[in-house]
Amino acid sequence: MKHDVDGREHGRETIGRGAEEGPDWMAEPLGDGAVLLRCAGRARPGDMADAAEFLRRSGLAWLAEAVPAYDTIALLADPAATVTASDMAASAAQRLRNWRPGRREPRTVRIPVVYGGPEGPDLEEAAARSGLSPAEFAARHAAAVYEVAMIGFAPGFPYLAGLPEELAQPRRAVPRVRVPAGSVGIAGRQTGIYPVDSPGGWTLIGRTPFSLFRPHADEPFPLRPGDRVVFEPLDPDREEARKLFGADGAGDAPEEKAAEAPKGGAAGPAGPEPVFTVLDPGLLTTVQDFGRPGWRAFGVSGGGAADRDAMRIANALAGNAPDAAVLELTLRGGAYRAERDVLIALYGADFEIFADGRPIPCGRPVRLSAGTVLSFGRPRRGCRAYLAVAGGFHVPPVLGSRSTDLRAGIGGLGGRPLRKGDRLPGGDPAPAALRLMKELEDAAASAEGPPEHRSRAGAFVAHEVWFWDGRPVELRFLPGRSWEQFPEEARRAFAETEYAVSPNSDRMGIRLEDGPAIKRNDTAETVSHGVVTGAVQVPAGGGPIVLGRDCQPTGGYPILAHVIRADWWKLAQLRPGDRVVFRPTDEAEALRALALRERGLRLAEAGIRLRWFHNY
Repeated sequence: MKHDVDGREHGRETIGRGAEEGPDWMAEPLGDGAVLLRCAGRARPGDMADAAEFLRRSGLAWLAEAVPAYDTIALLADPAATVTASDMAASAAQRLRNWRPGRREPRTVRIPVVYGGPEGPDLEEAAARSGLSPAEFAARHAAAVYEVAMIGFAPGFPYLAGLPEELAQPRRAVPRVRVPAGSVGIAGRQTGIYPVDSPGGWTLIGRTPFSLFRPHADEPFPLRPGDRVVFEPLDPDREEARKLFGADGAGDAPEEKAAEAPKGGAAGPAGPEPVFTVLDPGLLTTVQDFGRPGWRAFGVSGGGAADRDAMRIANALAGNAPDAAVLELTLRGGAYRAERDVLIALYGADFEIFADGRPIPCGRPVRLSAGTVLSFGRPRRGCRAYLAVAGGFHVPPVLGSRSTDLRAGIGGLGGRPLRKGDRLPGGDPAPAALRLMKELEDAAASAEGPPEHRSRAGAFVAHEVWFWDGRPVELRFLPGRSWEQFPEEARRAFAETEYAVSPNSDRMGIRLEDGPAIKRNDTAETVSHGVVTGAVQVPAGGGPIVLGRDCQPTGGYPILAHVIRADWWKLAQLRPGDRVVFRPTDEAEALRALALRERGLRLAEAGIRLRWFHNY
């Protein structure tokens, strides 16, 4: 499927009929590592979730995630899989011939909500837009019976069908940076509830204390597709509401929070011993691993290390498995005291790194003695680096991962960045790492000078130095599913503009500025569907946002383009003020680039094992 800049070919095709009485499916690519299946017939709430679960159990070797929405399923390939969109669609269609829509008995869940005031800051504006009073608007919203069509965007976020037509509202031109947990919102013909604090562009009309995300419960997500929801209005002046939200009506909704790791950093007295104490947490330092796959269907971001390639090299240098938990350092790394002898490695952005004030190299294993203070300057180039310790950081896993999800408040140390005084638990180093530590210790005892400059000297240095030469960073892209909704001049402007990275960028998305507003021909609200890292969303304001590792699993903003997977690591290394340009490519080049990058990483990992750890 070749896509040109003008979007003359968009890759949509009918991929086949399901079993007898089953639907036809339309397929279109989502970049070079995902495909969107659209049900051509009428889908009932719960059908797409059933079909997605069927596909997850069907044995597709390349399938990593299946994310259901209203009438679509987003199929995400394994990160290193070089399978074409056509092959993904065809193999999924073959499996779906054996799927039939099921019959699930719906549950009815009643949810209390306070409408208007500080809990619903957009209610008056929404009511005026609909020609109603705020009280009438709230009454009509509460009188409807809704069905959970899908879960997405945020952990446990329910997209509720059944909103009366006269209550429909547009998304905000510029999304809010923070929407409080429990906020009830409207976007188009759908209503929903924000389970956690999150950015968002929905019109907010109320708030509920009902907890939709309980990560440590037997049932983390109390709602599922096909359930019915009834809202029960609460008077904000009544004692009942004040107890729920605080005396001022603006407190946090009571909900089950992720447990904070104790001061010792372990899950209990028998937990792992601390390997570091945090003296200075830096700007934004979190525990990360490869992420939390398998939960996107419930609105949980895949997350994980923003630059997985750099994390893999750091872990290889520390003698770890590729997915061992590391520290992700952002722009300012902080300072840490080693609580025991330890083997470390740093890789990624070009940070200055010091042991007791003495410079030490990046890109190679370094032994630290107990009591050594490890500190970091600002990176000369790049944004994020990864500190690996032999044995990995052993914080308690949540939903199968140790990664910190800041929006969901889970993983790492209580779902938050590191703080001063935190004690980081470490695992047991591999035998090869212990041998290397002994070699470095012996070298230090038998010669003069810093031990890190002896014993198999030399650091691993990546061949990519794009952020080192001052030129704009090139991001290769494929057209997105909304490409043809933008006029030709907007598409060409996107491919020719040199954008600047906004200071408002984060792990969820890279916001771009200093470019023309990108406007669609069609301004109608789009139905939410699965989205992936690298997608270039364009809100109504016209400012492109490139989705990062912590992006929401589903979204409804138009997708102009997709940055190819081989360039995702660049997104992690962009810092505010950096310049980027977008270059169109095709699927064949994207898959070749991914294969070459994966081959290079595997060779680098093998070379590190041979040089430092005497094995392949």
